[in-house]
Amino acid sequence: MPIMSNFHLRQSVSFLRSQCFSGFVASIGSKIDPDASFSSVDGSRNRVFTTVRTFWLFLYQVLMGNLSLDAMVQVAKAWLLEAEDISISSNTSAFSQARSRLPTEFLRTIDCQVRENFPESKKFHGFSVKLVDGTGISVPDTPENRERYPKHGKAGTYSGFPSFKLVGLFDYESGKNIEWSVDTISTSDSALFRLFWPLLNSDDLIVGDRHFCGFAYFAFLLNLGVNMMTRKHQMRRHQTTEKQIGKHDLIVKWEKPLKPPKWLGMDEWEQLPESLLIREIKFTVRPKGFRTNTITITTTVLEESISAEEWAELYLHRWNVELFLRDIKTTLGMDMLKGKKPEIIDKEIFLYFIAYNLIRLLILEAATKNNADLSKISFKSTITAIQIWAPMLAEAETESKYERYFDEFLKMIAYPRCRNRKNRTEPRARKRRPKNYQLLTGERHLFKPIPHRNSYKRKP
Repeated sequence: MPIMSNFHLRQSVSFLRSQCFSGFVASIGSKIDPDASFSSVDGSRNRVFTTVRTFWLFLYQVLMGNLSLDAMVQVAKAWLLEAEDISISSNTSAFSQARSRLPTEFLRTIDCQVRENFPESKKFHGFSVKLVDGTGISVPDTPENRERYPKHGKAGTYSGFPSFKLVGLFDYESGKNIEWSVDTISTSDSALFRLFWPLLNSDDLIVGDRHFCGFAYFAFLLNLGVNMMTRKHQMRRHQTTEKQIGKHDLIVKWEKPLKPPKWLGMDEWEQLPESLLIREIKFTVRPKGFRTNTITITTTVLEESISAEEWAELYLHRWNVELFLRDIKTTLGMDMLKGKKPEIIDKEIFLYFIAYNLIRLLILEAATKNNADLSKISFKSTITAIQIWAPMLAEAETESKYERYFDEFLKMIAYPRCRNRKNRTEPRARKRRPKNYQLLTGERHLFKPIPHRNSYKRKP
């Protein structure tokens, strides 16, 4: 990204002069075009929290770990008082209402602008590799959220919080989020993945886990010119071997099942071919210190020029999508949203993906300019660099000084902090014990605490 545009954008938002906030805009603001996005949505009313200011504050709130409304009002009060000598109330109502007024289409436009800044990624034998996976997100337990996001049918009446299913499509190399979709927690990952199909290109190669392995998915996407590569589903047993390319490397024929899946009508099902040729590769993973694991992958790409080792290496990097989701949920704090109404939650999701892609864009720029390995740049350290270097970027008086600071800023981001993640195992276990609080299994106002809490022990 050109440094000049960074500098001019910093001048165009000169009203954001507080040390932390203006630096935040100076460090990532060049990835968004203010003229094309902001001018058309500002109303005629002279509000303190205009659309421009509200957007930057909301983005700052999300990128800094989803700060509270009280913290954000203090940030807004500080920079408005210093920059324009405007004193605002400490009440959070005005900023909360301003967030509600942000148009969803406006946020969608910003989201698309950030994605367009990414250059075209390297291809795998002519294919654009895209990773897909899903996860669950929790929201506050309010009547509005419970109605919009009902609990899973197997969940208890008072267990947990309302939550929803989120499925994302990511670029294999840069980690850019290409598209996302949400629905109730009981919706399957594959159902949300089908919403992406009209957006896929003929040279795409979709990589997913065994949940996306099925005759209908492979056949339907092949009709669109899209290929898939997944881990073989454990229930897929009925097939015949057509050709043996190498040891544990076969071309097999999948016969069309007798019944169509629930999401596909009978007319469309009858139009699908009676069989498919699938390449099936079995390989063994022997990570040091862990037991040997045998993995079988399937792909609709039948080109024998692509070796089995290359396919195995590509699938082992499918774990990257888990890391991308972890960056959004854990590092950015999206795991538990704070919106008490579904309308705010929709905007929060947009802001999280805008913030995520902006950070990925900075990581890509740092790696390109410093010839660094993209996989070894830390997402968390990039956020820390924004927080620490933002004041210096905001205080640079000249363009040359700003360019020098920004180059050092990118060098700090590009420093390799992540070790080799290949074949790494991350067991979901924690060492720190939770406090021995009782579990809330009913209405809070009817809750009766145990007199001696130390004698309470949770059942395993």
